[in-house]
Amino acid sequence: MKQVVYISLHSSQVTQLSDETFKENKHLRYLDLRYNDIAHIQESALRISLLNNLHSLDLSQNPFVCDCDLEWLIKWMKTKQDNNVIRRYPQGYICSLPKEKSKMRLSEISFTYKECHPWSPWIWVAIIASPCVIVIGITVLLLYRNRWNIKHYIYLLRKRRNYQIINGHNFVYDAFVGYEATDSAWVRRRLLPVLEEEVGLKLCIHERDFQPGAFINDNIVTNMDKSEKVVLVLSNAFAGSEWCMFELKIAHSKLIEDETELVIILLEEIDGRNMNHSLKVLFDTTTYIEWTEDVVGQELFWTKLKNVLKK
Repeated sequence: MKQVVYISLHSSQVTQLSDETFKENKHLRYLDLRYNDIAHIQESALRISLLNNLHSLDLSQNPFVCDCDLEWLIKWMKTKQDNNVIRRYPQGYICSLPKEKSKMRLSEISFTYKECHPWSPWIWVAIIASPCVIVIGITVLLLYRNRWNIKHYIYLLRKRRNYQIINGHNFVYDAFVGYEATDSAWVRRRLLPVLEEEVGLKLCIHERDFQPGAFINDNIVTNMDKSEKVVLVLSNAFAGSEWCMFELKIAHSKLIEDETELVIILLEEIDGRNMNHSLKVLFDTTTYIEWTEDVVGQELFWTKLKNVLKK
């Protein structure tokens, strides 16, 4: 009966409508289901597309259970109450259950979103866990971005321990040389031959003198403490290295607290994008010796460096 237009099933003891009941009745315009035993109607049984095509609908005098399963129908009826499509509305549409809503009209029933869309345990877990995850994430990010400052503060705290001062010098190295790995060739071919072989200084460089297996930051702090002076070879590569920045912070702290002499060698001009706060402070407070490729300029460079590093 796909072409049927009018269906009247009033007083027929109908208890439920299935998804297949009116599935094929695309031409249906008049539907009468009053005085039956219909308590629930699923949205899939009376699709909105079908209801909107009806000229007349009568569902009055059914024992409706006014719960969230009927919410969709209650809302739809409220949108159609002014165009006379729904017969005997609202007086003929009364709730039978639940008890607290018994004898109330469907037009008087409303549901909050929370009533008909309760949160699952997973949503509660997500709500509770989200702030914790955000806080942990922000904490980790702050710790990561400030890890070198934290290492520096740890170093300063360790320096505050009460040690017994012993007179005399117990330095192992004449100078600690801090540089970035890409400048290693210049240090080995230019700096070491002059300062170690000609002048006779004992220098500490990381690739030769650091203790294998120890943490890098411990190696830096320990060997700086063993050195009478600190030499930093500045370049753009140095400015972009986090470990070099850590060496710079430790060296600057030793300059202020222990009056450890700090010697700055400028291999090249530092680009503006690499000029961080620590470097600006260093250039503002410390003089430096600038390397040059000019032969006469190199003689002046070595003279200044030997004078400042002499025993």
